[in-house]
Amino acid sequence: MRRKKLFGIVALVIFFISNTWFVGAQETYYQIEEVKSLKTNDSKDIQRIGSCWGNAGSALLEAELIRTGKSGIDLAEMDFIHNSYLEKAKVYLESDGAIKLSEKGMAQDVMLCMDEYGMVPESAYMKSGKDALDPKQGEMDGILKGVLANVVQVEKGVFTERWQSIYDAALSGYIGEARIEFKYEDEDFTPKSFAEKSGLKSSDYVLLTADNREEPNEPFVLKKRENWHSDKFYNVKMDNFVTIIANEIDKGYAVLWYGVLDKELIFEDERVAIVPAGAMPGDKKQAEGEQAEKMPVAERIIAEGERQIAYETNVGQEQDYLLIYGISKDKKGNQYFIAKQVCQANSTPINLSMEYVKLNTLFLMTNKNGIPKEIKAGLGF
Repeated sequence: MRRKKLFGIVALVIFFISNTWFVGAQETYYQIEEVKSLKTNDSKDIQRIGSCWGNAGSALLEAELIRTGKSGIDLAEMDFIHNSYLEKAKVYLESDGAIKLSEKGMAQDVMLCMDEYGMVPESAYMKSGKDALDPKQGEMDGILKGVLANVVQVEKGVFTERWQSIYDAALSGYIGEARIEFKYEDEDFTPKSFAEKSGLKSSDYVLLTADNREEPNEPFVLKKRENWHSDKFYNVKMDNFVTIIANEIDKGYAVLWYGVLDKELIFEDERVAIVPAGAMPGDKKQAEGEQAEKMPVAERIIAEGERQIAYETNVGQEQDYLLIYGISKDKKGNQYFIAKQVCQANSTPINLSMEYVKLNTLFLMTNKNGIPKEIKAGLGF
């Protein structure tokens, strides 16, 4: 009898706990569920302050390598940063110092460096051994400018024959360099042959933005300080951002996103970035009028004019890179894009609403083969 009574008590406790858990599990506003997720490499901390673009471009290339069956390749971001300094030196000299010599850049610089110099896995990059990865003191840039002005440039417009070797030696002394030859999975490579073996082509990747001041569908140079190479961006409608990203993910392509991560528009409890029509979830004003059941809050429908104002306000500022690699939905069926920060190790995924993407995207970098046919046709490729 006691055993039956004890069993009954235990059963009631289990029932109470399980029901409490079930109710508690329902007590979320969004209850985000993953719909589709692409495999990507883990995100990494930046190795030099101000060089997030190197992580960003590398993250996209690594996702592309995984997509094409070459999983597990960890590319050396510092190699791209090193080689970008070589390219910037040329532009610095050609512009008579008008183009700044610094670690600043944009994700598309990775494609430029891949074409000109190749790329290497992390294991083939030799660190300098110096504690010189932090550019706050400006020592490295000062030395490099001095080399260009006093050693490389004999007189204005006249340079030593081997100026690139002299400059590269100074650069390597600070941030290291890639091995000229190396082994990877028992095969011999140079940076160039490693890039060729990857099968990736820079011509497959395009830059997309939305600016009402420019011609629709036409490429134009984005006026941004970090765009030192004057790369062109295709001009699409803001609604196309959503269409393009959704199609890319559906076809298996990750998308690199650059834009504003506004903390005031992120509901941290469930890592959802939204543009609420009223208060944010959990806000006192929102809580006073909410129903007993917690539900996703209504969002503003972003008009082109509002997006344009945000775009012009933010274009000159440094923003954040995210790798978009999946699609999720909330309890009402609203869809979101799953993304992670590429310049922070162990980045917690964030879910971007469609309206948030329209408002806060500065540009996308993605494989053009994943863009919907009708949009590709309008862009002319």
